[in-house]
Amino acid sequence: MRRTIRTERPLNLEERALLREVIARQQPQLLEILPAAEQNDLLPDERRRLCALISAEFARSGTGPDFGVLLRGLKLEALLDTFLRPILFPAG
Repeated sequence: MRRTIRTERPLNLEERALLREVIARQQPQLLEILPAAEQNDLLPDERRRLCALISAEFARSGTGPDFGVLLRGLKLEALLDTFLRPILFPAG
């Protein structure tokens, strides 16, 4: 089956590294979809699963002891936006 949602650009190197780290920590069995995720070429269900993983990682490591958002949290938030935007604003 061909992928149904594609965003405007593949992930950059920093985003790829962060996504690999998130998947490896949160749900390593999803590493098989990493190549498609790096190209932003995912099925809607795959995209939703990645959004859930990124959100869980944000809750785990995105804020400091005072609940202020850390730089890591900002990067996770941007990565989440990359995968969530096509779901919220589908093309066509």
